[in-house]
Amino acid sequence: MAYVSGQRRDKTDRRKADALQRQEAAVKERMQAVLDASPLLCIIADEDGNLVDVNKEAEQSAGSTQIMPAIAQVNDITGQVKEDARQMV
Repeated sequence: MAYVSGQRRDKTDRRKADALQRQEAAVKERMQAVLDASPLLCIIADEDGNLVDVNKEAEQSAGSTQIMPAIAQVNDITGQVKEDARQMV
């Protein structure tokens, strides 16, 4: 009987993981729709200043002179946040 119980648990875990994956995909899709609806350049970067996501306006501006100052500003902001965090420790 333990074998059957183990199979049920595996199926339940798999279903939960699948449901979570679907929820995460739906959230990402909604977030991208909000970003893409913006007429502004939207750039999302991680704490190291690496680009994580951009909206369609930023994609269309890639390679243009508009996006470089925005990326530089992201790098300045993340650099300042890191410096502030170091000072707090």
